[in-house]
Amino acid sequence: MPVLFMPTAVPSVIVGPLMAALNGKTVFEGTSPLAGRLGERIVDARISLTDDPTLPGAPGGRMSDDEGVPSRRLPLVDAGVAANFIYDLQTAGKAGAESTGSGERGLSAPPAPSAGVLLVGEGDAALDEMIAEMEEGLIVEQLLGAGQSNILGGDFNANVLLGFKVEKGKVTGRVKDTMVAGNVYKALNDLIAVGREGRWIGGSLYAPPIACANVAVAAQAG
Repeated sequence: MPVLFMPTAVPSVIVGPLMAALNGKTVFEGTSPLAGRLGERIVDARISLTDDPTLPGAPGGRMSDDEGVPSRRLPLVDAGVAANFIYDLQTAGKAGAESTGSGERGLSAPPAPSAGVLLVGEGDAALDEMIAEMEEGLIVEQLLGAGQSNILGGDFNANVLLGFKVEKGKVTGRVKDTMVAGNVYKALNDLIAVGREGRWIGGSLYAPPIACANVAVAAQAG
């Protein structure tokens, strides 16, 4: 059924699988489904994703990555087209590419490619209009247990921690014992609308609500 993912649900369902595939390390290792597909349309043209650690005032911003490479604005998905992968110095060297200023170092691990400040492009749909146009559907605000499926393949599977049923364009109540599942590439190619009312999530991600037409929804009878 149609599912409207609110900004708080976008990271685990949409951004997580996309970033796993856009990581230069998975591309170099040949495990990314986007390897060799730069310049190809992978999702609906209304979807754009940009890494911009240089954005003024962004809590997750930085002048350079943890390897000293200057940060820059990097389109990752541009109007539905795979535009760039993210690289640290080591991964870029192995892949014959250049670092994108995306090296992030952990306390006990060498640097690895990681995004700085991710921006999901806003659309032109108002949230109340997106809800009003749903004959029957689900609004997902928060998810539990996402990230346990085949993320590299774009799959998502999670319990709905906070969600609401929509019938004839109106919210009828909160749902329980409900799961959503699907594939990010299929979902974003079956797009209904992208909202214009984005918000910051955790200081390093800006995302609008996104409505997808055909997401698998399972609920326990009770």
